[in-house]
Amino acid sequence: MNDMTLIKLTQERAQAIDMECAMLFTVGFAKYVPIGALMLISDTPLKEKGIKTAASAKLVFEKYTGLHLDTGITVLKNM
Repeated sequence: MNDMTLIKLTQERAQAIDMECAMLFTVGFAKYVPIGALMLISDTPLKEKGIKTAASAKLVFEKYTGLHLDTGITVLKNM
């Protein structure tokens, strides 16, 4: 990643870049299929000490996975 890209991402306050979801949204848009994504971000590489380690990933997943799944299920039930 070059310096200008990093500056632009920082200015835009990007939290993640996810190519897989981008593809799903692109195809969903092209085919008129409603789509959504609920993502659990476990690292923030643009922040100091934001690179994911095995220990930090474990903490994030233990703390937020249940809430994350409950939120997704609630959203789907209310659609």
